[in-house]
Amino acid sequence: MSDPILPTIDPVAYFRTYVPVAIGSLITFLLAQFTWFNTAITYIEGTYGNGWRDLTIAAATAAVIALYYWGARKIGARWPKAEKWLLGSSATPVYTAR
Repeated sequence: MSDPILPTIDPVAYFRTYVPVAIGSLITFLLAQFTWFNTAITYIEGTYGNGWRDLTIAAATAAVIALYYWGARKIGARWPKAEKWLLGSSATPVYTAR
């Protein structure tokens, strides 16, 4: 039997990925509901159409997720216990070959 292509991935890696994605998506959703961002999205939709609105929301969501993750790592470097709460785990993921 041949070796699998993908490594065995520690569940911590998934957790440290999905927690920032969920929180960043929630932050973007709240921005789109309650702030000036809603006005900008409405303007883009009215001017350029639905496709540009969706693209803008997707890009903003990706940017907020990246910013959240970056900020959580910076805070975690200064206060290691905070990283556990911001990323869901303070453990570093381990990747091993099967």
